[in-house]
Amino acid sequence: MKKVFVFALVLCMLFICAFALTTALAEEEDMIVIYARVPVDWKEPHLYAWGAEGAVFEMWPGGAMQLQGNWYTIEIPSRVSSVIINANSGSVQTMDIIRFEQGKDLWVHVPGTLASDTHYFAEFYYEEPDMPAVDTVIDAPPATDAPKPTAAPVVKDEPVKNNNTPWIYIGVGAALLVVAVVVAIKRKAEEV
Repeated sequence: MKKVFVFALVLCMLFICAFALTTALAEEEDMIVIYARVPVDWKEPHLYAWGAEGAVFEMWPGGAMQLQGNWYTIEIPSRVSSVIINANSGSVQTMDIIRFEQGKDLWVHVPGTLASDTHYFAEFYYEEPDMPAVDTVIDAPPATDAPKPTAAPVVKDEPVKNNNTPWIYIGVGAALLVVAVVVAIKRKAEEV
């Protein structure tokens, strides 16, 4: 009877671990693309983004945008509902672009008009706007593949949250396995 109990318990824990691992591997986020056209003097544009689940990038100024034609682009999770476009090592930025429709690509145009002493107005669209080509944008320095490290403080509008649920299942399963082995060893020792 004891062997059947231990076998059933081990089988149950293996099932929990397998479920947790497949859940963790299957959790791929849907992505959207943010396109930005910024003033010519904005060098190395970055995007800082957040939503109900927290910030996408842990460090300011966020993720580096790549120049594609006349638009800088970056791919981010579709759960995002707010973004800031910034440049020049985070020294210039748009106002918060908030509450846009989640799951849709977004085109952001920064015409260069100050909204305050430090923040610029931004217009946003859900389809590429009909705008004349801007030759001076093409002359901008090429963006790097990875964001440059920065010593700037971490700016978090919302805490970064990670989904640790699969690891909780694995931990509980491992703890149950240890308890089952200890109980089996104690019972075997009592029989002797």
